Amino acid sequence: VWPGTIVSTAGKPVGRDQRFDFTVREAFTAKFECGRVNGRAACNPIAPANVYFTAPVDRVVALAVRLKFADGTERKPKLSEDDKNAAQVSNLNFEGGFPADSTAQVVIPAGIKDLSGRPLVNAARFPLTVRFAPPPPLVKFAAAFGIIEASEGASLPATKLSRWGPVM
Repeated sequence: VWPGTIVSTAGKPVGRDQRFDFTVREAFTAKFECGRVNGRAACNPIAPANVYFTAPVDRVVALAVRLKFADGTERKPKLSEDDKNAAQVSNLNFEGGFPADSTAQVVIPAGIKDLSGRPLVNAARFPLTVRFAPPPPLVKFAAAFGIIEASEGASLPATKLSRWGPVM
């Protein structure tokens, strides 16, 4: 609200109250997400991981983001089919199949800015250390069966197999 009592540098009053409505954009931030068994668990090593920006970034700058592992190896991000040829992107994907029971750092280029020239507000969080969990139990076995973990309280229906399929 711009009150009518405001005067110009020449001393002339505005004369009436004025209201100006506008929308403020959210701050330019980056966020890392990965699949987890629960909110406090480490990242699932077989699921993809993602970096999201709240505003578009130049494609070349975005593709400089890296996932660096403790053994010195790095992963480059991939773009979705929709963003494959785009000049600007806001979502990066790191394909799953990460070293199990390991740590990595999400490294974002220093001085990264969105297309409007705004700096990353949460740049101090990066490089961000992330942890990958041991592989889930079923990944260890390449067979058509399931595992029931005693501590998880799961149940499994009993079926009898015949030549034509399960019989209840």
